[in-house]
Amino acid sequence: MALSPTQCASPLTFLQTTPFGQNAEVIAKCAARMRDASSQVDCQLVQDVVNSRTLGKARGSYRGGMCTIEGMGGDGYSTFNVSTAAAILASAYVFIAKHGAGASSSSSGAADVLRAIGADSDGRHPRIAPVLESVTPESLPAFYKHGSFAFLFSPVFHPAHPLAPIMEARVVGVAEKQLGLIYAEALRLLGVKKALVVCGAEHLDETSCAGPTFCFRLAEDDHCTGDEDEGVFVRVEEFLLTPADFGLPVHSLSQTSTGKSPSENAAVLVRMMSGELSDDDPVLHFVLMNVTALFVVAGLCDDDTETSKIRSYHSKQVIQATGPGGGRWKEGLRRARLALESGFALKSLNQYIENTKTLGSLV
Repeated sequence: MALSPTQCASPLTFLQTTPFGQNAEVIAKCAARMRDASSQVDCQLVQDVVNSRTLGKARGSYRGGMCTIEGMGGDGYSTFNVSTAAAILASAYVFIAKHGAGASSSSSGAADVLRAIGADSDGRHPRIAPVLESVTPESLPAFYKHGSFAFLFSPVFHPAHPLAPIMEARVVGVAEKQLGLIYAEALRLLGVKKALVVCGAEHLDETSCAGPTFCFRLAEDDHCTGDEDEGVFVRVEEFLLTPADFGLPVHSLSQTSTGKSPSENAAVLVRMMSGELSDDDPVLHFVLMNVTALFVVAGLCDDDTETSKIRSYHSKQVIQATGPGGGRWKEGLRRARLALESGFALKSLNQYIENTKTLGSLV
């Protein structure tokens, strides 16, 4: 029997107005129940498809598994679609399952900007938008057989991420610092071993280009003993990141909080993937920082071999220097730039668009 809106609102109101709403164990239990209610995806089949293609992806301590970048929303800023662009860019080197819907607290949500791709095309960029509804529980394995990126439109699936159980690494943004440790602990209780929860000092649910970012990282510790699966202890590390740790300057949010329409943001996104933005573009730097965060937490930057044979303005020499939390942030940024310069990011975007036109009808 379906619950009425009032019945649904009652427990949410209770959580919002009591300390239970900021309790890691309660959040973890709620997330687990939402997963149970989500569209049933054959996670093992998706995992098998990804495993069959990990040889070309696995580097460092990244095992070639599924990853994601997601903000919790609610920060009140109408910034560029940073997490969506970062997810597409990151799919040049890792498998990405981006989950989302239309705008809720901004002028352009993930679904909005993807639907608008091609609206302002000048002939060099993709003229067609992806068919978001073609990514379904049935077609999902095919998307990873033929590509590295898929957008899981929440009205098709569920507000809960259906591939959460098989995620290798994730970056999660929260808009309030006090939620950082709580969400990190909730993820740990859910069995997550690689994650970075971030909160910009401006109450931003992204890694901030404007100043410090509070970070809460889940990391495996093989030297400790615990009751987690396989005897691996997962610890939560807290540290602070600044743009300088990436080798980048500070940019005010006013340079990225444009409040532009989905079609305008889509045009910027495609120009970015095509390598047409200037090297010092504030929006580009903002996105690169968030890609770097995923590369570091996934373990991609632990690899000391080259990622590309292309000629590049940027150094192809691995940057082994570490920064806050022991991460190779400058190395992650180098690899993020190479993902653009190699054309791999644009190729991944185009492949996703093509897949939405052909694969959905095959299932």
